[in-house]
Amino acid sequence: MTYRDLLKQGIGILQGKSTPELDARCLLLHASGLREEDLLRNPDKFVPATVCRCFRRFLNRRAAGCPVAYIVGKKHFWKDEFRVGRGVLIPRPETELIVEAVLRLRSPETRRVADMGTGSGNIVLSLAREMPDVDFFGVERSRRALNYAISNRRRLALPNVRFLKGEWFQPFSAQGWNDFDFVLSNPPYVSAGDWMTLEKGVRHFEPRPALVPGESGLEALSHLACRSPAFLRRGGFLVVEMGYGQKSDVLNLFEKNWNSVTVENDLNDIPRILIAQKAATSSF
Repeated sequence: MTYRDLLKQGIGILQGKSTPELDARCLLLHASGLREEDLLRNPDKFVPATVCRCFRRFLNRRAAGCPVAYIVGKKHFWKDEFRVGRGVLIPRPETELIVEAVLRLRSPETRRVADMGTGSGNIVLSLAREMPDVDFFGVERSRRALNYAISNRRRLALPNVRFLKGEWFQPFSAQGWNDFDFVLSNPPYVSAGDWMTLEKGVRHFEPRPALVPGESGLEALSHLACRSPAFLRRGGFLVVEMGYGQKSDVLNLFEKNWNSVTVENDLNDIPRILIAQKAATSSF
């Protein structure tokens, strides 16, 4: 069987998925160890039996709902590949808006950035590559997710990032740190009701605590709105991701201790990123 035939077979098996051709191609490249250009250049080359067997195992896992990123063990974000697997949230393209916002808002005086609920470390590590003279801190409560973040830092060789295990701002309180230029987060923001409407691949495989903070979906965002000012310097920024239909409710959380509160849309024109600057007259 040729690579062309095998790819066609894989696409047929994954017809029920939203992107069957993309998924099948990605899985075939991973099973074969080929690059995209190799596959395009030699589509009629015969496939070794070991590659066929491996590809079909991958197809079966994907057909059962397992995300492609978990099967291949990595996901592209910003400019790098990040190791991911069960127990850590898969990075999404819209989260790159947080990286873009920080790069736009930073100043020559920016020195310390915190990422709350860092997961695989994709946000903080992407920024650390762009800002090598800044100290970055990623906080994560899940030991499994933290292990992925540490592994990604080691692989990307970014010494200006430190990962801490803990619940939200607890590690900073313990150290007496309260002078961050940015606090960032892609927090859980899916309501308990909306969780049941998500595709099975998300509900059955990705960690629910990284997606659902509570009944309303606003619990984590409310905590960040209330607690972040205590850890930001004057004029510092909080940059957070939020979900579909949450703009009005989230803005209501930022009526005190903040100014210059803005919301930016993603490529689908959905309000996605909130940027809030700490008010000079904050009570913290």
